[in-house]
Amino acid sequence: MKKLTETVVLLLLAAIASFTIACEAEGVQERADRLLEEAKKQQQEEIGEQTSRLQSLEEENRLLTEELARRDSLSEDVTELTRKKTETEQELQRLEEALEALSTEYQQLQQTVVELEQVPPTVEPQYILETPLCTGSMEPDISCLDRVKILTNFQPEEIQKDYIIVFEAKDCESLGDGDTMHRVVDIAIDEGRYTFETRGDRSFANDGCWTPASRVLGYVTEIEKDVVPENTALRNLVNEAYENFIGIRNQVMAFREQHCPEVPQGEQCPIPLENQAEGNALADEYDYRQCLHFNALQDAKFQRVDEVPVKLVCIDPSGSPAHAGIDPSRLALGTLGDQVPPHTRGWTAQA
Repeated sequence: MKKLTETVVLLLLAAIASFTIACEAEGVQERADRLLEEAKKQQQEEIGEQTSRLQSLEEENRLLTEELARRDSLSEDVTELTRKKTETEQELQRLEEALEALSTEYQQLQQTVVELEQVPPTVEPQYILETPLCTGSMEPDISCLDRVKILTNFQPEEIQKDYIIVFEAKDCESLGDGDTMHRVVDIAIDEGRYTFETRGDRSFANDGCWTPASRVLGYVTEIEKDVVPENTALRNLVNEAYENFIGIRNQVMAFREQHCPEVPQGEQCPIPLENQAEGNALADEYDYRQCLHFNALQDAKFQRVDEVPVKLVCIDPSGSPAHAGIDPSRLALGTLGDQVPPHTRGWTAQA
């Protein structure tokens, strides 16, 4: 019994040992498999890294190849640019030589111009002496007591702003058909053709026309003051009429400014009924003084001709006609013209 037990024990121990060895063998196999798997995985990763590195090297090789090709192209460009630079330097040298030749020619031309400027002009300036009419349009710089020197053989480009010119006033309705002596206020040039805008120094506005150079008779170069005393009486007559007209004109402007300062000139100005009589009286006086000034200007415009000036019958607000010093016998001849039309009043009565 004891032997059987020992045998059983030995068999059991043998079985246990065999099982243990089997288990250990199995564990070793698993570890071997795991190590093999890890080795394969590491080998694959290394292969992937080597493959990636190889691709990177191939890309670098491609870029280097392109860079070499680009540098070869740049080398060709440098060669071409060097050739062009040489050609440009040669062209520049040629131009410098040409410029030097032109500079020499220019200096010769300058010397020629200096020599020509020293030659006296072949055309002598031509002047006329004239006494202005007593219209007073250029007072106070020029009056009919003065004598002016006018250059008649001139070039249009000589005339500048502020020059006083004598011109045919055919294109100026405000001036009539005679010759006029007014100041240049503006100049226009169109394809070499000169035209001039003018204005009298004592005028309220420009003459309202542009005079071509072909109708300019000359320009003033000198003024002799107070050498024609025989015109004193006529000048005084015109100036007195002008000053009286300006006085009433200023009153009319002040009246408008008082009652309608925001209404533009030329538009009707509504005023209270209580001021209408005052406004009408001013308008009547304005008509009268303007008429006297007109007649005085007519005397001035016709002072050098035998014709009888056409004048207006000026109605004094007091009711008696006045003829601005005209010979009364002319009234009987019917040469004074029609009565001046009623003043177009610049205001209306408010309702």
